[in-house]
Amino acid sequence: MFKHKDYIYMVYKMKSFSKAAETLYVSQPALSAIIKKVEKEIGIQIFNRNTNPITLTKEGEFYIKSIEEIMEIEKNTIKYFENLKTENNLNIASSSFFCVYILPFFIEKFSKTYPSTSIKLMENTSEVLFKNLETEKIDLGIDIADNCPSNLLSIDWYDEEILLAVPSNFKINKKIKDFQIDFSLIKSGKFLDKIYPTIDLKLFSDENFILLGKGHDLNEKSIKMCESSGFSPKVVMYADQLLTSYYMSKLGKGISFVRDGIPKYEEKTDKLIFYKIDSPLAKRKVKLFYKKENSSSTLKNFINFLLSEKC
Repeated sequence: MFKHKDYIYMVYKMKSFSKAAETLYVSQPALSAIIKKVEKEIGIQIFNRNTNPITLTKEGEFYIKSIEEIMEIEKNTIKYFENLKTENNLNIASSSFFCVYILPFFIEKFSKTYPSTSIKLMENTSEVLFKNLETEKIDLGIDIADNCPSNLLSIDWYDEEILLAVPSNFKINKKIKDFQIDFSLIKSGKFLDKIYPTIDLKLFSDENFILLGKGHDLNEKSIKMCESSGFSPKVVMYADQLLTSYYMSKLGKGISFVRDGIPKYEEKTDKLIFYKIDSPLAKRKVKLFYKKENSSSTLKNFINFLLSEKC
């Protein structure tokens, strides 16, 4: 009864025997003969041939609905078995910072509990990350984006602080020694304590800045933080990656805004001095993104593992 369902469904979609035949690479007489054979077999007429474009009979509507239900079952069955093949594979994407500093540690630790899991790690911008999640090229994305596409789910992983990294040779550092945050405090996380003061960005209004390029979340936040302090930053350089701006600041090229995770994982340096910023925009959440339909047990295990670990 449904042996030739693909032919019948194509006529329904195209609303034309000739267009369907062309799409299916068969002759129109051959296609008509196939459909007449099916109609004879089930004892009903599927299409009204006297209308233009072709329409379905009442019985034909039921037949097409049945085809769609079968196609959905086939689709879900194929996806189920494909998932079984890739159940132990996990594709993760994030920015270069996470790929270099954060995720390798967690992946190594996770693999000790789940040694048969194969994890692929790749660098993505926020825009590419969401596209790859939607097309199922990746299973999990880690990002700080505030907006989550409707077909994705997000979970807060941890909070991060944006710090100001000022080259140590900048003269302004001598005037604001009481606000400086020691490297060891950042590594331990103790710098978040309220006893360590924040600083007004306005004090740096005459200094040179290195910002991330347009399109980066931190580019927008950096500019907004400066403007809320009453000035526009004097930008001497734009960087594509956060690590690039950090290293350029170490070379004394300008002040940069950095996530607190960088000094946590980088070696101690006397080339930079760090400050806590007096702005609510200096705080943001790192989130885990994944597709709603992804039911992989490996993905769930990895997400639960990350949520149970401190970053």
